[in-house]
Amino acid sequence: MSKMSITQYFFPGQVKIMEQSFSPDFRQVTISIRSNLRFTPRCSECGSKAHVSHDTTKRLVRDLNLAATMVWLNLFYRKVYCPFCKKVRVERQEFVEPYTRVTKRLAHYIHELCKTMTVKDVAEHLDLDWKTVKNIDKAFLEEEFGKTEYTGVRLLVIDEIAIPPKGECDIINKTHF
Repeated sequence: MSKMSITQYFFPGQVKIMEQSFSPDFRQVTISIRSNLRFTPRCSECGSKAHVSHDTTKRLVRDLNLAATMVWLNLFYRKVYCPFCKKVRVERQEFVEPYTRVTKRLAHYIHELCKTMTVKDVAEHLDLDWKTVKNIDKAFLEEEFGKTEYTGVRLLVIDEIAIPPKGECDIINKTHF
């Protein structure tokens, strides 16, 4: 039996892998993980220790592919009462932002791909919805450059270049604009 382990990729200590399951064609793997109960959870908002566990819930999160295999994490996590925020929050996980459906490393990979590919191409490559890809890339761009400020803008001009399909060029060239 191999001594290799995938636990190093899932922040050992923070979570425990409960089970793995593969689709019959091995094109998809689901890894069920839960918070390691030996560690005190932290508030996802302020990072303070939260000693009161309010509830346990689960979320299906998409991770980076392993070769041609799609990886899904069935994440069981705690909702905790934060004494500083005075609210119930999800516990902080280092590999996923609160309430998101993709891991941080997949989000970073998506952003890097968007630098050289269109949103549509990235979405098709990763089998994701184009709106998900667009929102992830937009969040990274806003973090880097700040939100777009439109105050004082009177006119917004967009320059576009369109290449019509074959055959339509002749029609456009014959009509004199």
